[in-house]
Amino acid sequence: GRYYPLRGSTTYLPKPRGMTEMDEQMLMSLPGSLMFIDPDSPVALSSGLANDWPDGRGIFLLTDQRTAVWVNEEEHIKVVAVCPRGDAKEALGRAAGVLEALEQQLAQDRRPMAVSAKLGCLTVSPINCGSGVTSTYVMRLKVLATKPKFKALCNQHGLQAKSQPGDTSRELWEVSVQAKLGVSAVEQLNTLITGCAALATEEMALRPADDADPAADGNGAPAPAPAGEPLPNGTEHKESKQAQRRSKAAAVVAAASMPNLEGKTSILAKAIQGDEGLYTRHAQLATARLGFTLAQLMTPALDHDD
Repeated sequence: GRYYPLRGSTTYLPKPRGMTEMDEQMLMSLPGSLMFIDPDSPVALSSGLANDWPDGRGIFLLTDQRTAVWVNEEEHIKVVAVCPRGDAKEALGRAAGVLEALEQQLAQDRRPMAVSAKLGCLTVSPINCGSGVTSTYVMRLKVLATKPKFKALCNQHGLQAKSQPGDTSRELWEVSVQAKLGVSAVEQLNTLITGCAALATEEMALRPADDADPAADGNGAPAPAPAGEPLPNGTEHKESKQAQRRSKAAAVVAAASMPNLEGKTSILAKAIQGDEGLYTRHAQLATARLGFTLAQLMTPALDHDD
């Protein structure tokens, strides 16, 4: 395989400026999009996940171009195995093979992975503790997703679904397993397969008889849809994200002169209460590199009780 440090990274000597724009577009164009981007959620930012970004981050792409190892995206190491034809068992086998090879090498270097006998894999987010595995199907559910029973049906089968980012039609849904702690990777996968089969059956029963999905498999059930189309230009993508963040911050400021500070006891909340113009004067200030605004970054600090 080959290692691609993120664009702008200066910590990998063979590529002192990171991957090229062509490399970035190639990774985005692969099935499942094996490229990751900078975090933008307040929780991730306040926990330090974007510190020194993009230094020390990158993607090791295996020669099959369906398996990759994400380095320092959130976890130190995250193995991503894509299955364009929906063969989740085969994808899990590929990921397990990569992890086994990594564990053997790390054991030789006396740097074992962080694993607890009680909690399993120790991950950045507590919700991923346990097997450390997240299995996701992308499904086209253009009728079922509009029904009130959709969420309840997902819960019934131990699943959760969220609209795929960037899909304005709201037909593509990322479906994953709810329970992770105390559940093995095999049990997760079986829950996902049987649950998605039930969702597919329900979807096809709701569609008109002449509404055949061109992506349907031989049984008439919707096949997992492509995980997303690549953007034509990585730089335009970055600039659009910055613009979106600034516009969101502007909307917050326009809606109210100050955030709701009722019941807030943090140092930041007290400072804003003491100077009502402090928030509106500085809320739209943005970082030079990533475009994060103060309005976005201060939310976790306001909620923190000092």
